[in-house]
Amino acid sequence: MAVDYAKRSFLRARISKELPLRPPYNAGEQQFIERCTRCNECVDVCETKIIEIGSGGFPRVNFADDECTFCGKCSDVCESNALDKTENQAFSTDITVTNQCLAQNEVYCQSCRDACDELAIKFDFFSERIPKPQIDLEACNSCGACVSICPPNAINITITKERFDE
Repeated sequence: MAVDYAKRSFLRARISKELPLRPPYNAGEQQFIERCTRCNECVDVCETKIIEIGSGGFPRVNFADDECTFCGKCSDVCESNALDKTENQAFSTDITVTNQCLAQNEVYCQSCRDACDELAIKFDFFSERIPKPQIDLEACNSCGACVSICPPNAINITITKERFDE
């Protein structure tokens, strides 16, 4: 029987608006929770240490200090197939830039663009005096490099609505 964590949170008066970002190559929240044994092997092998133990002992991704290199080690050690790089894409996420962004507040900053190897963050120098970041979601691989480098922590990576419903 699957555990409904939304109901459990409600009963504990801990209502969360969004689910935690799970390690790469998961098939969606419900399937991940059903399959994950909480062995923490993925936490131990993560080369950038972005996978940490979250609520209920389930692993989650935290981009506060580093990015995902898509090395696949987390999937390789996952015996329960909660993470499977042969079946699932790395991340299915939405990326937003909040009003705390320095460029949004007329302060020249392009740290996020400089950190993005995929060149998914652009700045239009012709439309504004201080250009604002524009994220190309097609080019973005959700590695999180832009998150840890952002001085005011203005970039949020969250699960897409489709993944939330799975």
